[in-house]
Amino acid sequence: MDTDHHHPMATVQRRTDNGTRLSRRALADVGEEIRRARLANGTSQMLVGRAVGRSRNFVSRIERAAAPNASVRDLARLGSAVGLDIVVRAYPGGPPVRDRAHLLLLERLRARLHPSLRWRTEMPLNRPGDQRAWDAVITGAGPPIMVEAETRIVDVQALERRIALKVRDDGTDRVILLIGNTRTNRSAIHAAGQGFLAMFPGDGRRALKSLAEGIDPGGGALIAL
Repeated sequence: MDTDHHHPMATVQRRTDNGTRLSRRALADVGEEIRRARLANGTSQMLVGRAVGRSRNFVSRIERAAAPNASVRDLARLGSAVGLDIVVRAYPGGPPVRDRAHLLLLERLRARLHPSLRWRTEMPLNRPGDQRAWDAVITGAGPPIMVEAETRIVDVQALERRIALKVRDDGTDRVILLIGNTRTNRSAIHAAGQGFLAMFPGDGRRALKSLAEGIDPGGGALIAL
């Protein structure tokens, strides 16, 4: 079987590096917004600094994105002083750092595949600039099959939204949801109802049997291992 694995530590480093780049960009954007608002108000850096109990130099460093350790509280207070509301939001980004249990779950599925099938982890969405990725993709038996793995389902509605957005933005409907075969996960899936299960119409056992034989399972499925 062809495989394409990414070293876990290298993956973690790439993600943290990307987080650092995003934080720098965000600080630069917010600093520039604060500077523009201050100038529009005809207010000096010294006056703004006094209003929030900080120095003129601190305000200058924020405006120049030269204060990498500035807190959200610092930014929010400076924003308020110049008439801005600083709001922090989180958006879907790249795949999260996964633990050993998650990697082992994926490995259990990979080990069941027929040798003719190809397996690649962290498959980016087919959307330029999108940082999200499927946990794995299986090719070699019909159209690609995307794999999303979940060791422990905490919020089934959040899981459903995450997968639905990936399906929409990637233009695919062939997704295997791979879950740890635990009582907690089975109960969560049962409580989710038919609307959730409709996203994975195939029978999990039959899909797993087809993949073990190198045959296209015909679509997505829910597989518990």
